Amino acid sequence: MSGVRKARIGAIRERECATVADDEHMMPGRRRMARGPNAAAAAALAGVITVLVAACGTPATPTATATHATQSAPATQGTPTHQPPPAPTNGPWVGPYDYLAAGGPSPAEVMKATGIRRFTLAFIVSDGGCQPVWDNGDPLTGASEKAAIRGIRSSGGDVAIALGGMGGTKLGLACTSPGALADVYQQVISAYRLHSIDLDIEDTELGSADARQRIIGALAIVRQHDPGLMISITMAADSDGPLPDGQDLITEAATAGLHIDAWTIMPFDFAGPGTDMAQASVQAADGLK
Repeated sequence: MSGVRKARIGAIRERECATVADDEHMMPGRRRMARGPNAAAAAALAGVITVLVAACGTPATPTATATHATQSAPATQGTPTHQPPPAPTNGPWVGPYDYLAAGGPSPAEVMKATGIRRFTLAFIVSDGGCQPVWDNGDPLTGASEKAAIRGIRSSGGDVAIALGGMGGTKLGLACTSPGALADVYQQVISAYRLHSIDLDIEDTELGSADARQRIIGALAIVRQHDPGLMISITMAADSDGPLPDGQDLITEAATAGLHIDAWTIMPFDFAGPGTDMAQASVQAADGLK
């Protein structure tokens, strides 16, 4: 096992970050979401949680960043200009995906039924160029998304926002430099005063070595600008853990000295009928080691 891989394992074990997910009720497309009665759907959503940045504490400042990233750094580097609202201090440390465009129970209903206080709202994609939009076509600060976030926060909760997902044009492909991509990430962070973001990196970005390097470089710039931001990366897996391109991304980020708070996986659609999905998901998560 390489020194980079051993160091990565140690960091993951030390921070005790993992992904726990079930095969049921995931997002549209590769993620399927429950659409039954509201109470049942809310309870189901609580059981389909991907643990993002769970109880990992404040992220450490990376010991190094990619050279090309600092060369492309935007002028906004330094102290963050946005001031996130206070993070919740109660409720489970989980952040289930909520794909607002799919309908279903409102975040307020889920909060009431489950005690969950944190949500990962999905998904931000490219507008066809290097600008962010929601994947249902809404602008970044769309009225329905702003209302949902305001409702969650007024009830004592908070949100992360996921960039990527199965549909739409990926920002890691549409933006042509780490600096440009970092500017887009920062737009999203500042627009909603975020404590954390999730990058849901699908096969088109993950399979491109150039896109992987842009993402790593962009996150290094964002991390320099906002060291307290919590960053998770979610990617596809099979029953043995991350796919080869995902393993490459982890190794490349570690080589660049980029600190990621949580590497998470999508543990579903990789087992046939009768498979113990709980055990298969644990096995897949163990593959992150």
